[in-house]
Amino acid sequence: SQPGARSAAAVCAMLAPITPAQAQEAWPQRPVTIIVPFAAGGSADLLARILQQHLQAKFATPFVVENKSGAGGSIGTGFVAKAQPDGYTLLVGTVSSIAINSFLYTKLNFDVARDIQPVSLLVRFPNLLFVNPKVPAKSVPELIDYLKANSGKVNYGSSGIGTSSPWIFSALFTCWPTVSASGTSKAAAPPTSPARVERSSSIPSRA
Repeated sequence: SQPGARSAAAVCAMLAPITPAQAQEAWPQRPVTIIVPFAAGGSADLLARILQQHLQAKFATPFVVENKSGAGGSIGTGFVAKAQPDGYTLLVGTVSSIAINSFLYTKLNFDVARDIQPVSLLVRFPNLLFVNPKVPAKSVPELIDYLKANSGKVNYGSSGIGTSSPWIFSALFTCWPTVSASGTSKAAAPPTSPARVERSSSIPSRA
């Protein structure tokens, strides 16, 4: 993949001051919830479950993954932002849920810079562009030519408005002069492959 054509995921927690007593207390003392702001089956969900296994083994404490999808990751992110600031509610944040949505939505009930504390970068994913086998394009230039020749006739699939790889990168193609395409989304889950979806982009489900 080319530089910049990547998505990142990080684990974050609710931001709060830490008292001296809390600093001396071993963590965790009880089960920890890991919020995935997307539906089950996607890369963020897979990453969270891999993380869950390793954290559970390391700390001998239950770590529970919960999926709270919707609005490009904003619903789950908002849930974590309003949770108790005690370190027991973690978020698997992505480019869309942490960065893009702050510019896309005007009425978010949280402020990422104020309410969310980054803990660690987990992984970087390369973005992949793929097309329906029926599309006669074997390269990006050929795909652009095809889109220009079929402006307004091509559909692309994404996991929702604001999602970093499928939506943003597909939308970028429509910025080309004389290129037009319509998008479909599927409840913040990985895009399906119906016959009418000619083009999509995704991040591979591997960590």
